[in-house]
Amino acid sequence: MLKQPVIRPVGGSDEFGMLIFTWRGTTKRTRVLAHLPGWSKDTFHRLEKGEIAPAFDQLRPLFRALWLAGVALPPDAPQLFVKFARARIAGKRTHLDLHSDEEWAELSADLIHLDSAFRAGAALGRPVSQSLALNPLLLDTSHLIGRDPWRAEMWHLLNGPERKKVIVIGGPGGIGKTSEMNRLATQLLRRNTHRPIVCDLRSAEGVLGPEEALRVFIGTVLSALGYPQQVPPASLEEQVMTLLEQVDKSLLPIVMFVDHAESTLGGQGKLAPCWERFLARVLRFQHGATLVLATRQWPGWFGGEFRFVGETTIPPLTREQGVLLLQQLGLASVPLSLLQAISEKVGGVPICLEWVAALAKQPFIASAGAEQVTTPPEGPVAAPDPTRGVHRLLAEPHIFGGEVAEEIAPLLSQVLSHNHLSPEAHLLLQTVSLATVPLAKPALDVLSAQWPRVVKELQRASLLVAYPDRVQALPAVAAAVVRTLSHDERLLQEEALIEAYQSWLQEGVFYENEKGGIVAELATLLLSHHRLLPAAQLCIRHGWMAFHLGHATRLACLARTVLQDWEAWPEAERRDPAQASGRWLLHYFLLPYLGEKVDTQARAVDYQQILDWIVSGTVVVEAPTELFVVRHLMFRAMDLERFTEAQALVDACELRLGSSMRDEADLQASLLEKRGFLLMRWCEYAAEQQNLQLARTLREEAIAVDRQSIRLLTEAEVRTTPLKSGILKKRLARAQTNLGFHLRRIGQFGEATQILKQSIVLKEQGYTEPGSLAASYGDLSQALAGLGQLQEALHYDELAMAEISRLADAGDTIQQEAAWTYRVNRGRLYVKLGRLDEAEQLLLEAIPNLPERWRMFRVFAQQALDEIKQKRVSDVNAPPGASHAHLEGKHDGGVVMAQGSGPAGLKED
Repeated sequence: MLKQPVIRPVGGSDEFGMLIFTWRGTTKRTRVLAHLPGWSKDTFHRLEKGEIAPAFDQLRPLFRALWLAGVALPPDAPQLFVKFARARIAGKRTHLDLHSDEEWAELSADLIHLDSAFRAGAALGRPVSQSLALNPLLLDTSHLIGRDPWRAEMWHLLNGPERKKVIVIGGPGGIGKTSEMNRLATQLLRRNTHRPIVCDLRSAEGVLGPEEALRVFIGTVLSALGYPQQVPPASLEEQVMTLLEQVDKSLLPIVMFVDHAESTLGGQGKLAPCWERFLARVLRFQHGATLVLATRQWPGWFGGEFRFVGETTIPPLTREQGVLLLQQLGLASVPLSLLQAISEKVGGVPICLEWVAALAKQPFIASAGAEQVTTPPEGPVAAPDPTRGVHRLLAEPHIFGGEVAEEIAPLLSQVLSHNHLSPEAHLLLQTVSLATVPLAKPALDVLSAQWPRVVKELQRASLLVAYPDRVQALPAVAAAVVRTLSHDERLLQEEALIEAYQSWLQEGVFYENEKGGIVAELATLLLSHHRLLPAAQLCIRHGWMAFHLGHATRLACLARTVLQDWEAWPEAERRDPAQASGRWLLHYFLLPYLGEKVDTQARAVDYQQILDWIVSGTVVVEAPTELFVVRHLMFRAMDLERFTEAQALVDACELRLGSSMRDEADLQASLLEKRGFLLMRWCEYAAEQQNLQLARTLREEAIAVDRQSIRLLTEAEVRTTPLKSGILKKRLARAQTNLGFHLRRIGQFGEATQILKQSIVLKEQGYTEPGSLAASYGDLSQALAGLGQLQEALHYDELAMAEISRLADAGDTIQQEAAWTYRVNRGRLYVKLGRLDEAEQLLLEAIPNLPERWRMFRVFAQQALDEIKQKRVSDVNAPPGASHAHLEGKHDGGVVMAQGSGPAGLKED
């Protein structure tokens, strides 16, 4: 029996702690502490007992942690939390923590927004941990000062009677474009008048071309909106239209912020044609969204509808604002005249003012070439005099000369070269400057055992982006640091970054929309370092998450560039079985995204060599990679009608993996999935050969395997990590599709419809691969036709055709071939609808174009043509469902068979 809390008098010193204790109820403290880095059990226990008061800065994380831990908070929780917290902090007798009414009001507004977001997520059935995952990295902008007229101008451009659809924010590096943009996004979020989505193209700058940057931007926005994306990507024109259609559906007007939009520019600094076309669509399309581009360079653009374009430049801080910022940064004791002089010297660029404050408080820095006194001082070392530091900076002609933005790198170089950072901080800064993804605790734990202290040191030096729970170097800082690295230093730091990303993925502690970026950057590093097998295994296992953010083509291009130089590699590397295995896996997995056709016979030969190396122990791979190779060889054997050989491959794989699968639901499900595909194809072949008894037996086994897989995946998904959860959901959707197919084939249309709709829900959330969603739509259409629900069947048939056509038009050659199977399905459906002429035309066009591996569809097409002839001869409509029963009584290969033979069944496990 739970101990009832003691009701204490109102107004006691422990009232806030009592509130937390009462709210927490039966929720264990450890669940709350899991979301409070740095807190101990003793600290939390003492807080609840009222022995200590919370710090003001701890209140936001504490409230958020209660929600994330699953505590059931009352509707007025934000107000009660602030009321009792303020009373408790005000009652402190020592170490006073004083804050203004405005700060408490801002805290209250933040908690109300936080509370509303969590409750809205819960109402939509979204896990609490994902309720704020769409844009978790909005910057801390509470430190920004001044520029009120410019901010008023921005609000006018967003909300005024002459609202703009495209707003360009210009200014030099370090002027504060990122900070001001994120401040605006934060305000929109708090006011709940708009829905901001931030896309940072920093990783695209200088690496991706404008077209790939546009794909990454579209992928980011669609991902934030929860729109399921497929790979390979559709044409840019289709992606643009999809984006505009989706943003127009939002209940709140969407503001899409694009940071580091220099990636929109092509040769000679002009706007790239693809971005010109995109912006023209944004201006001419009827919608309520706004696109905000923040860029150092903007050539001007006159693409029509110019009245909907607003251009603005972030002004530098005035001299007075610069002085105020320097005083806030710890230079309040410096004479006003010196602060005014240094503020003017840096041109009002905030980042340079922050560095001035850091440099002024550091020990003496001699100018280049000057002699420096090294005699150790006698007695205790006095703290550096910031006034003398400002004098020295003003006397240094090289630090602030020329264009301010161009002087940022030399300023940072001087900070680093004169050891103003500890060796640990210097080393971590090098690594995080190479990282294009903000790093979380699991990655930092690998990079530095002392990272909390080191990160604080870097933060004090104003070298990091102000994320609350991530670490990333400021863009200008990163650029400057990278320029100082030698080739060997860069390789060394990138190796450390590879290890950090791998640990982060393994622990699975990230926001939902971070996973794809982490996978993309880790794959990039592995490829750049010629670690081919690890790169291949990462792409096979987790690449789909990066592809959803538009990185498929970029990674494929990088892989092709690396593999093109294979013959020039040292002979020892080329003879290394591990490198050769990675080379083949990358070639066959990624290069199809560039439109290259796969030689299936050559792939079978190469994959058989990989399997031989695995079996002999020559090459050691992860279990999912072995299953991936076996899957391809199994399908190759089935394509050649060697089903016993395919079964032997699966049996041998299961025997090798043995005990390693016992506690791994994903591996067990992967093996069951392969058995299910084998039984499916074998069953259809037996039916084609008129061996109906064998076909019936194999189908019963297939149904049993699919049901077992669904049970296994459903139970495992609730107790796994976020990273594995996505993989399990993808497998679950696939198993449901396969089960629905078999149920439809034996006439259980009602259950088939339910199962297929469950599969579609998961696939529409993005847990799928190319062709798989279209397969589910098509098979559901056939099941609904079996129930006589012909109009709904037609609706899903249209969805299937639209999806497969999109993939085919994007250049996916396998889906181009598969499209003919969908024409057969449509023709069969039209027979049921009485649209005989249209059905006949579709079927006759499809028959000669069907690939040999999908020859079953020729049988289905011929059966439908025979039925058309019978209808015309008898001129009598068949009873509802009779024509479908005629077809189902034979051997309908179904769309899922195409899925198993195409990329949906081959690309990944």
